[in-house]
Amino acid sequence: MPANLHVEKITVCVKLFKLTDIVIHAVGIERLAGFCNLAQQVALRLAGITRATPDPPGGRIIRDANGEPTGLLIDQAFMLAERAIPPDDAAQMQAMTLPAIAEANRYGLTGIHDAGIGPNELAAYEALAKAGKFNLRSYAMIYGGSDTSAFLAQQLALGPRPALYNGHLWLRAIKIEFDGAMESRGAALLEPYTDDPGNVGLFRIPPAQVERIAVLALQSGFQMCTHAIGDRANRVALDIYASALRQVPTADHRFRIEHAQLLTPQDIPRFAAMGVIPSMQGSHQTSDMSWVGNRIGPVRVQWAYVWRSLRNTGAIIPNGSDAPVESINPLVSFHSFISRQDSDNRPPGGWFPDQRLTRDEALLGMTRWPAYASFMESDVGSLAVGKYADFVILDQDIMTIPETSILGTGVVATYIGGKAVFERKR
Repeated sequence: MPANLHVEKITVCVKLFKLTDIVIHAVGIERLAGFCNLAQQVALRLAGITRATPDPPGGRIIRDANGEPTGLLIDQAFMLAERAIPPDDAAQMQAMTLPAIAEANRYGLTGIHDAGIGPNELAAYEALAKAGKFNLRSYAMIYGGSDTSAFLAQQLALGPRPALYNGHLWLRAIKIEFDGAMESRGAALLEPYTDDPGNVGLFRIPPAQVERIAVLALQSGFQMCTHAIGDRANRVALDIYASALRQVPTADHRFRIEHAQLLTPQDIPRFAAMGVIPSMQGSHQTSDMSWVGNRIGPVRVQWAYVWRSLRNTGAIIPNGSDAPVESINPLVSFHSFISRQDSDNRPPGGWFPDQRLTRDEALLGMTRWPAYASFMESDVGSLAVGKYADFVILDQDIMTIPETSILGTGVVATYIGGKAVFERKR
C-alpha cells in the first residue's frame, strides 16, 4: 500500500532564546502549529513585549486583569517573540530533520505534504537529498506569509520544480495561513464563538494580500494551499480563489484549502464546483469532538468535519495527519475517517456518524487523492508500471479487520523506490 500523507511540519517546534553563548531559561513554546503559543516572562522581556505593546495585525496578546501580558500569544502575536529567537543554522536544521524522516518511515510514510517551508528548511532538505539521506518524497509548500516576501518571489521566479533529486523534493505550491484555530478561538467565524460572544476570530493575513498571492501563484504556475478553519475563513478563501481565477483563468489549478474544518451548507458544494480540494485530517475530528461543540454551539457543530457532505458533491478529500499537532501515524486518521471514533472507540456509533467515509475512500485519502492533490499522480499514489516503487507492508489487512483492531496494526517495512528505509526488528 503506498502512503502519501499531508504533514504540517517535520521539524522541531520548541526553541530556546539565547544570549551570546549562554542558554538562559527563557522558553517559547509553539502549539497548535503556531496558532496558540506560550512564552515565559523572561522570553517576553527579551522580545520587548510589555503592557504597552499593541496587538499586531492578525494576532492577539492575552493579558491579565491588570493589562500585563500573560505569555499567551495568539496567531501573529508570536511573531513578536520570534524576532528574538536566533534561527537554526544549517547543521541544526539537518540534525532535526533526519530523525523526523526516520519516524515518518517507521509509521509507513513514503511521502509527505510539508505545509509551509522557509529558506532554512529548503536548504536543509536539499543538502540531505543531495547526500542521499532524504528518505521521503516531500511535496514542500513554500511559505507565503507576505506578497512582498523575498523568498516567495525567488521561488516564483524559479517556477515549479517537480521531482528534484530523483523525485525526493517537489516545489510547486505556496502555503498561506489565513486564520487561526478553533481551540485558541482564532479561527475566523461568521458569527461569534458560543463560549466567547464578543469574538469572531481573526484573519492572520488580510484577504487582499491573500488574493494578490493567489494571482501570483496562478501567473507562475504554482498551486495555492490556504489554511482555513473557520466558516468565515473558508467562505472568504473560496471567494478569493474565484476572483483570482477570473483574473488568471486556469483550468487545472488544483487550489487547496487546508483543514476546511467548519463550513456552511451553502459553501460545501463550491469546492467541487470550483475544482478546489479540501485537504483534511481525520484526527482533528476525534481530537476536537469533546470540546468543539462548546466553542461553536449545537447548530454549527453539525457542519464541522463534514467529510461525507463534501464527498457527496464530488470533492476528493486527501486525508492527513497535521503532525506534529496530531500523531504522525496515518492509521489514526484512517480510523477516524471510517469510524468517527477515537482510539478508545468512543463515542459508541461514532460522532455524527453520517459523515463517515468508506474504507475504500479512506484508503484513497492516503494514496491516490494526495497524489492528485500534489500533481504527483503519474509518479506515486498506486503501484503501477512507470511509477515509483513506494509501498508499505502492514501486519494486518486494514481493509477487512474490525475497526477496533485497526490502530493495533504495525508496520513491517517501508520501501521508497524499491529500497527499504524501515524494517521492523524481528
